[in-house]
Amino acid sequence: MNLTFVKKVCRKAIIASGKYLSEKHRREMLHEGNIEARAQRVLEMSSRIMVDQIDAQIPIKEVESNHRLTRLTIPGGELLLVPLDGKESYVFGQTNYSIGIAYQHSGVTQVAGVFNPQYKELFFGESDKPLKRNNQFAQVNDVRALEDSFLGYSYRGDYKAQGQKHLNTLFRLMRQPIRAMIPGSDLFGLTLVANGNLSGMILAAPSYDSLLPGLFIVERAGGRVTDVYGDPVSPTSELILASNKHIHTELIENVRQSMILAHQEQ
Repeated sequence: MNLTFVKKVCRKAIIASGKYLSEKHRREMLHEGNIEARAQRVLEMSSRIMVDQIDAQIPIKEVESNHRLTRLTIPGGELLLVPLDGKESYVFGQTNYSIGIAYQHSGVTQVAGVFNPQYKELFFGESDKPLKRNNQFAQVNDVRALEDSFLGYSYRGDYKAQGQKHLNTLFRLMRQPIRAMIPGSDLFGLTLVANGNLSGMILAAPSYDSLLPGLFIVERAGGRVTDVYGDPVSPTSELILASNKHIHTELIENVRQSMILAHQEQ
């Protein structure tokens, strides 16, 4: 399938979803039902809008959905839709949420985009082409040392039970003090890496498929993405590291050392 056409369809789909996830709609649903029900309802509607936009232009053979990702089988490949990443941030009225989409052919990502409606930032990458943010070229920053870096961190497990402990242990045991933030949305955090605002991001217990749009745009921005051993990421990766590539080796060494020390403390 023509990648230019696929990219055009993908852009329309996430922009349409972004319009739905606007301040007006947020105000309308803020006090309707419990938080989890609200978040799930908005996520499902966002997914439906994206699917309808795509279905109007590309024949869909099959639709498969779960609580985080919608997978569409289309002629020549698959579309992965992330209708609302950072849904907790969204329902609490925060701005750090994103929508993602990726097109894969034979299991290889060819096109991907991430959109943050509140900041009106649209990132799109295509195989063998530089990343663009709002149609302007975007790239990772040039920070060369981990001690000068600002990192993002994400934990996809039960954060209340283990996430804070995991975060505290990781950064306490790294070999040098690191400035870090929790973006609230994995995709949003990865756009910060791709745009140079963060030098890297550590993703623990990741949801691999829903990260694909963000991981792809980091690479298209000149960054590097691996597991904690420096190998290509996969659905079984327990930790994913995305960085500006300059600090990547040092980041791997620090994270692995902290894992060893954490194990010794148990």
